Amino acid sequence: MDSFIFKGLPTRVIFGRGKLAVLGEEVERLGLTRVAVLTTPQQRATGQEIAGQLGPALCAGHLDTATMHTPL
Repeated sequence: MDSFIFKGLPTRVIFGRGKLAVLGEEVERLGLTRVAVLTTPQQRATGQEIAGQLGPALCAGHLDTATMHTPL
């Protein structure tokens, strides 16, 4: 494997039961005005729930055709 340097962006993880309820607040805290929800087909229902919770003012749309990364 070739050597490399990776500099990641600062990360904030919000984890726990019921944390989807604060998603809208987090979007606003980040200063975002619109977000897209991306899920796999298997997570479609969760994505629809998230998009509905955010509402049309914040959610630009829900795309449920993502695929899991497959290593080469």
